[in-house]
Amino acid sequence: MNTPQRILIIKPSSLGDVATTLPLLCDLRRAYPAAAIDWLVHPALRALVEGHDALHAAIDFDRRRLAAWWYNPAAFRLFRELIHTLR
Repeated sequence: MNTPQRILIIKPSSLGDVATTLPLLCDLRRAYPAAAIDWLVHPALRALVEGHDALHAAIDFDRRRLAAWWYNPAAFRLFRELIHTLR
């Protein structure tokens, strides 16, 4: 079985979901010690996960700002940066 090199947790915007998923970080780190674990999260909730020992990076995901990516140049720029970060 291949071990993952990168893991992305996608729990962007619900405070309860983010808080109850926090213990998963330790479990993932124990299971995959060499993996880079990132978390896609709303900027307002970033402080909850940022700085956790098991986390590699918190990636901002503001659904409302990104929703206009197809007609708003500023939103498109954010969308493009997010795609670049995820790759």
